[in-house]
Amino acid sequence: MNFLDFGETKVASEAVQTPFSKLVIEQILHCEEKLINNDILLSAVFIDLRYKMLLNNTQIQRAKAHLKHLWVKIVSINQLYRQIN
Repeated sequence: MNFLDFGETKVASEAVQTPFSKLVIEQILHCEEKLINNDILLSAVFIDLRYKMLLNNTQIQRAKAHLKHLWVKIVSINQLYRQIN
């Protein structure tokens, strides 16, 4: 399942309007909420130019901040490794 499959499944489920499809939609909305608030996913979407346009300015800023934080950790670990060896 890729990033856009959620949208396609949601649209298809909304068209059916059965009790099961309503449960599927509810779960998709729940997953979307969790995913869109995940800094790791936002960073991955930000890096992928195909999907970057889906992010708003706040999400872009969160993704950048997460990537900068991650880079600082990588540099710190690299420096520590150099000191040990």
